[in-house]
Amino acid sequence: MLLIGVGLGYIGLLANDAIRKGFLSGWVENHTPQGKRSRMVLADGSIVHLNAGSTIRYPASFDRKREVYLSGEAFFEVVKNPSRPFLIHLDNGTVKVLGTSFNVKPLPGKN
Repeated sequence: MLLIGVGLGYIGLLANDAIRKGFLSGWVENHTPQGKRSRMVLADGSIVHLNAGSTIRYPASFDRKREVYLSGEAFFEVVKNPSRPFLIHLDNGTVKVLGTSFNVKPLPGKN
């Protein structure tokens, strides 16, 4: 009985971690700690280089819209698709592109 309880508890912890990371909700969230950088490939083939201390949230697949939510700094290599713009939502605005490479670093307190 104890073994079954421990096993179910472990499965619950894994499910909570998957929900927190967004795998079960359809959204993924990545945070890059200070002193590190990370690289991820999005569902449409676009590449994001996330800078230290930054967080990005994006859908596991781009069904209707190509959009991400960024807090911090990132370099984007967006796959060109004129019929589906790529949106980067920031705390103080939104960047809309059709396909290009560029860096995004919001300035604190600027609108």
